[in-house]
Order: sequence, then structure tokens, then C-alpha cells
Amino acid sequence: MSFYRYLVQNQLAPSVYNVFFNSQRANERLRSMPLHKLTNYNLSDLENLLKALRQRTKLTIEFIGFTGQV
Repeated sequence: MSFYRYLVQNQLAPSVYNVFFNSQRANERLRSMPLHKLTNYNLSDLENLLKALRQRTKLTIEFIGFTGQV
């Protein structure tokens, strides 16, 4: 079984959002490829990027480092 998903990481120092494409085939290691770094640390810019991703694909989007944020 294989899986494919996006990973959005909230990096606090320096303040950027990182977007990765993760994939893993059966019996293989996880591969993580950096796709984009959003250096303008603005939540509305991140929301626009996520909206564009969701329009183009139905892949799962996993979020890391957003604990306590609304």
C-alpha cells in the first residue's frame, strides 16, 4: 500500500511556512520532498496557498507546529 500527502510545517525561527510532498510505497522508506517555503509569515497567504492546493488535488494535508493557533 502506498500513501501520498502534503505536509505543512509552521517553523517559528525563522518564521516561515514550509510545504513538503511526502510519499511512501509499501516496504519502502518515507520520502519527503520540499515544495515551497512561504517566507511571508502571513496566515492569509498560507490559506491562499492551501486553497490552491486543494483545488488541484485531493491529497491529505498534514499540519505540524500549529498547536495553540486558530
